[in-house]
Amino acid sequence: MRDAENAFRRGDFRVTVVSSQLSAENSAKAVIVFYRIPSWSRNPAPEPGEVADQIPEDVREMALKLVSIAETLAPEHGRAMYGEPLGGLTP
Repeated sequence: MRDAENAFRRGDFRVTVVSSQLSAENSAKAVIVFYRIPSWSRNPAPEPGEVADQIPEDVREMALKLVSIAETLAPEHGRAMYGEPLGGLTP
């Protein structure tokens, strides 16, 4: 997250997006790893459903919200890294 904040301050918005997405993805996977080995996917959203009943009730809502954030940001990784070639957009 620090990388994202520093990139934002410098006006490097591509790195801001990539670092923000990666921070959310890794945070979600940090929750998942307590219960199983996380996938290599940029979008860990399907995995918490498989372990939701194992996540302690007092943190379950927060953990699932974190995964929702990671799911929302997952497509931005590809856009920020590779652009949208069909749309003629660079990263």
